[in-house]
Amino acid sequence: MEEAIKILPSTQWKSFNRARKYFKVYFLSHLLLADGCTVNPAVMNPTLSNHRYAGMRFPQERPTPEDFNLWTHTIRRITSSTLTISPPIGKYLRLCPEYLTWQTDSDNSYIVHRKNSTTFQVYYRIANLKGTRSQNTFQLHHTTTCPPPCSLTASVIPISRDIVTLHSVNTIEQDTTVHSVPFLTKLREGSPKHLWKGLQFDKDGEWVIQAIDNGSLLIAHDGSFMPQVDNTICAAGIVLLCTQTGHMGTIKLCERTNSLTASNYRGELLGGLITSHILRVASAYSSSTTATHIYCDNMGVIHHTSHPDASTSSKQPQADVLLAFTNNLKMSSLHWQYHHVLSHLDDTSDFKDLSLPEKLNVLADKLAKDALLEAIDKSQFCKPFYPNEHMRIVIDGEKVTATIKSTLYTSWGRRIARGLFARKEIIPAHLFELVNWTGLHLTIKTLPQMTQVWMTKHVSGTCATNKQLAKMDKNVIDKCQCCGRRNETVLHITRCPNKGRRLLFTQTTEELTSWMRRSYTHPEIVLAIGSYLRYRGRVTMKKICLEFPTLTQAAIETDLLGWRNFTEARLPHTLFSIQDAWLQTCGTRLTISSWTKQFLTRIINITRRQWLYRNAKIHIAHAEGIPFATHERIMNRTKSLMATDPMDLLPQHRSLLQVDYKTLGEGPTVDRQYWIACVESANMSKKRIRSSSKDEPNTSRKRSYLQ
Repeated sequence: MEEAIKILPSTQWKSFNRARKYFKVYFLSHLLLADGCTVNPAVMNPTLSNHRYAGMRFPQERPTPEDFNLWTHTIRRITSSTLTISPPIGKYLRLCPEYLTWQTDSDNSYIVHRKNSTTFQVYYRIANLKGTRSQNTFQLHHTTTCPPPCSLTASVIPISRDIVTLHSVNTIEQDTTVHSVPFLTKLREGSPKHLWKGLQFDKDGEWVIQAIDNGSLLIAHDGSFMPQVDNTICAAGIVLLCTQTGHMGTIKLCERTNSLTASNYRGELLGGLITSHILRVASAYSSSTTATHIYCDNMGVIHHTSHPDASTSSKQPQADVLLAFTNNLKMSSLHWQYHHVLSHLDDTSDFKDLSLPEKLNVLADKLAKDALLEAIDKSQFCKPFYPNEHMRIVIDGEKVTATIKSTLYTSWGRRIARGLFARKEIIPAHLFELVNWTGLHLTIKTLPQMTQVWMTKHVSGTCATNKQLAKMDKNVIDKCQCCGRRNETVLHITRCPNKGRRLLFTQTTEELTSWMRRSYTHPEIVLAIGSYLRYRGRVTMKKICLEFPTLTQAAIETDLLGWRNFTEARLPHTLFSIQDAWLQTCGTRLTISSWTKQFLTRIINITRRQWLYRNAKIHIAHAEGIPFATHERIMNRTKSLMATDPMDLLPQHRSLLQVDYKTLGEGPTVDRQYWIACVESANMSKKRIRSSSKDEPNTSRKRSYLQ
């Protein structure tokens, strides 16, 4: 690109760069064949671009015909009109996947085409039946994962889909200065020191290179995650064994991230990352074509090794480790092969009866567990910084382990939420971090979609309470339909004094208390929360917890957040930390994450059922297809009209008050509605006659005067 910039105007840089990325060219040597002077046709013709294997990662591009024309014209200017350069650039100095796309042996008896990091196509020479001098035509014979040994790099000219012509070969000049650095020293370069504290190798570790050359190296790795102990850490164990010499090496590490990132799968990937780093470093010391066999008990990891070129999902929470892992595999020139092995076989069989790979897997599993427990005991954890990462992005002081998009969205959402809650006077900004937002987020994800919609409306204060409806409709009165009190706010939903709603609140509170007793909840938490709900927040949590010193800090923070935040499941971290410690002493498999989700779901359910009860009374049609509130309104109107004075009605209408009131009350609602309509009509008739009689004297006087 630097050469192109020198000869092209800036307006053409983007066009040229699109074609460059399409052909996957970075260095000048990527343009040339093995002879060091001829431009590779595969970087000039778009139809031949699949004949090159690129170890570097390039974005997908779709150049226009004008871009390809500019590319061809510029390459001819950089090289020559015959697409050659003089003098040749010489031998290759580094092991690079681009140079090893095509390889051959010293006799040029076959050619190996590297399709990707695990798939190879083998071509054999075609016998020359015509007797001409050219003997350099090869045809595809088979595809394999273990290619025959090769000692030279090669360049070919495609003839057809399965036939190529050998153009030239080249050797790789070995850099002897690399070997002056011990293997283990090279392994540690560019990595945090804490990453290798758990490294133990027999002798000086140089036997690893010899084992790779001899094809006698076996590697097994495993991960460990104990959420019941600490759900923010995971560990990995790696075991290396030379089957010829018996030399062994082990590596163990324990990483601390957060509860959303740490998992058993991440522990497995950490083991794969360190293993792939070993292979990548060893490729500078060995050019062996014999495959190194690696064993893992996680099919997800093995799947990624089978597709190292696949793009990473935007929902992948372990994107940082996975990208470094697959990139190491692609950049290693050594051959490797992953195998699946069953886990925890020592639980069902004697160790001596297991195969060698199975034994190595058991040792790796034990190593990972020891690393995790030892790190907790010493409070020494690795940071999530690993060698060969393309980049590290830190947001809000934490490294991004998932995709950048999701992390940025979470960070932005947190800042917006802090400002929103402060503006609505729900949570002051300085108290925002007291809330266990992680637990609440995990809980809401498990709720039905419509419950999530209601939760959003309720928290934002836009639920259809009469206070909100009165702002839009003047005919709506801002009062509770259940208790008759004015100002039906969100806070009133959980404090309505209606008998039925108080009974329901008590019932849901008892259900929560009963669940807490069954679910290994701290006894003091059970008593404190039960009492706080019973008093509906009118008694402070601090006062309730006077006899529970363990809960003092949690009680203070709960009071700072207040009753509304409590009933909407925004509870302080401290409460869950106390429960987490209690679960660890109970010897249960119930994790704090699972307990939190169930607990907060029941807290939300208390408020949710109050809202459903309120709506049922107002909107749901029970008997005769009429809502309960309408039934109640009709009955109250009937009772008020029963007290009508007969003298207030005209004589012909007074029979309306002589009906059987018992039959009217027990009869269908439509009879009461008809009776109400009749009585109200009779009242209106009496009022009209009374008003007209008052106007008659004035009318008589007016007529006599006129006469």
